[in-house]
Amino acid sequence: LMAVVGAVSNAHAVACETASFSVYEAFGAGGCTIGDKTFSNFDFSFTNFVGSITVTPYLDNPNTPSLVGDIGFPLTIAGLTQVGTGAKDIGLVYDVTAPAATITDAHLGFGAGTNLDGLAIVTETVCPSGDPNCQTESLLVFQGQPGFQNMDFLFFDPVSSLHILKDISVGVGGDARAGSFATITLVDQSFTQTATPEPATLLLLGSGLAGVGMFSRRRMRKQSR
Repeated sequence: LMAVVGAVSNAHAVACETASFSVYEAFGAGGCTIGDKTFSNFDFSFTNFVGSITVTPYLDNPNTPSLVGDIGFPLTIAGLTQVGTGAKDIGLVYDVTAPAATITDAHLGFGAGTNLDGLAIVTETVCPSGDPNCQTESLLVFQGQPGFQNMDFLFFDPVSSLHILKDISVGVGGDARAGSFATITLVDQSFTQTATPEPATLLLLGSGLAGVGMFSRRRMRKQSR
């Protein structure tokens, strides 16, 4: 029943498109689709940020070539740069759903630049459906001195929906050296799921099982004679 309901709701959503964040906010609860997934309830918040954000959907994430069918989108960001003391921040909340409990992992990555005492960081909380605390799983990517982590993966038991909370920020501390800066230009996000049988495959499987059952019954009747 869950798969049927999911497929029906997915059919009513529009296809996700390359567009600004405001277009995605306007999708509301109906959301938009990439493949068999629906992305909905987008809500962006900003602190000291007046730049632009473009969302670009894809069916197979080019940044994760080892994964097949990694569905999601990158955020291309212009203007999220901090030069000298201060910080800028983007908050993002949204939901992702699939027709059945098949979503098995989340990927987070980013493109950033820093020098001296600048810090660029993206943190994400991934809340499986039904989790009342919404703090059970998290991802982190960062870049600063002396090192960086620009990609993170999270694997979990298959679920049909996730609630995502993301914080994207750049900053330079008050005691930083002169000339310190931090910038984030791209935040990459995608989700992978287990393969689900196509309807035609299920039909063939059902026909095969029925044939085996019929053959077994005939054999039993012959043996009983």
